[in-house]
Amino acid sequence: WPHHAAGTNLRPREQHSARPTDQARGERRVLGQHVGLVLPVSLLTLTDEEYARGRTILHQAGIPKDAWFVSIHIREGGFKKEQGRALQESGLNADCATYFPAIKEVVERGGWVVRIGDPAMNPLPPMPGLFDYAHSPLKSEWIDLFLLGACRFFIGTSSGPAYVPPLFGIPCALTNWYP
Repeated sequence: WPHHAAGTNLRPREQHSARPTDQARGERRVLGQHVGLVLPVSLLTLTDEEYARGRTILHQAGIPKDAWFVSIHIREGGFKKEQGRALQESGLNADCATYFPAIKEVVERGGWVVRIGDPAMNPLPPMPGLFDYAHSPLKSEWIDLFLLGACRFFIGTSSGPAYVPPLFGIPCALTNWYP
């Protein structure tokens, strides 16, 4: 996973103005505190310009500029196969079809789902409200970072991308993990 995506200017959150998504995250933190949960404070944020740039690119993919979205990463063996480690780490992989109910639930609630990953992953079948970014010509390291730092929440398996959303204060639902 890239340590630095070209074209970003990441700084601590307090140096940036708030956007509606930041306010929504703050409301989740307050709600979490009321039910006894301690949710992370974000260490990083995207600038307003980076956020606008990312939303413009998502709009090119058919996602309305004002729509909320969830990023999802379902680990498959293709990336590790290229590295010669597919067999050793195959237990971390998941079947994409088992995540279709979650995708449908997000869409039924008015959101979009953006599937991130690499082109070696199996393409997802067309579904309303789903953007299979892993197979998109819009794919770039910068957009990878944007999708992980600007989503409403992240659904992911045991893989590198799952470590990025918490840096931005993004709530995560993580599955298929083992030590």
